[in-house]
Amino acid sequence: MGARDYMPTTDAGFDAFQATFINKVQPKLGAWSIPVAEFNQLLNFQLDWGVAWAKARDKDTRSRADVQQKKGARKAYVAGLRKFAKSWIMYNDKVTDAEREGLGLKVKDIEPTPMPVPAYAPDITIDTIRHLLHKIRLTDPLNPHTQEKPKGVREIEVFRFLGDTAPTNISAYEFVGNATKFLYEVRFEMADVGKKVFYVARYVNTRGIPGPWSIVVNAAVA
Repeated sequence: MGARDYMPTTDAGFDAFQATFINKVQPKLGAWSIPVAEFNQLLNFQLDWGVAWAKARDKDTRSRADVQQKKGARKAYVAGLRKFAKSWIMYNDKVTDAEREGLGLKVKDIEPTPMPVPAYAPDITIDTIRHLLHKIRLTDPLNPHTQEKPKGVREIEVFRFLGDTAPTNISAYEFVGNATKFLYEVRFEMADVGKKVFYVARYVNTRGIPGPWSIVVNAAVA
C-alpha cells in the first residue's frame, strides 16, 4: 500500500476516523486480547476531543481559546491513537489486514514485490582491445543512452569461449565474472595471444534468476 499517513489532516476527517476506530475496536477487545485499561485511555482522549470539537467547529460562536483547546485535544488524541494502534493493532497477529484496513489504517507489505525475470538480454560489444585485455561494453537495449542497468537487475553474467568458431552449445562457454557496471574488463595470459574469443552475457535479477542470452560477439587477443 502507499506510504501516505493514515491520519486525516482535516478536523472533520479526523473526527470521522476516530469515531470509526473506537466503534470497531471496542467490541473486539476480548478477541484481540487488548487490555480494557489501555482502551479506556482512548475514551478519555475521545471525551476531551468531543467537547473541544463541539465548541470550535462553529465559526460564528467559537473563541480563540476554543480553537486552541481543540488543537491541544486533537494533538493529544492523535498521539494516543498512534501509540494504541502501534502497540495493539498493527503487529497483533489476531487482527487481520482486512480488519486493519477497516479501521482506516495503512497495511504495509510484509514482503517486497518480487522482481520479474529479465525479459531480454543486454547488448554486448567489444569496446576496447589492448595487449592481453578486452573491454566489454554492456548496454540496456531499451535505454541505450544510459549507463544504468535495467530496474530489478542486480548484475550481468559474462561468459567466454576461446576457439576458432563459436560453439553451438552454451554450456561450452566458461563463466568470466559478474559485471555491475556497463564496462567489464577481461584479461588474458601471454599464451592466449592470437586466439579468438567469443563472448555472451545475460542479466540476473535481484533474486539471482538469469534472463535470456545475448548475441555472440568475438575478438582476437592482442
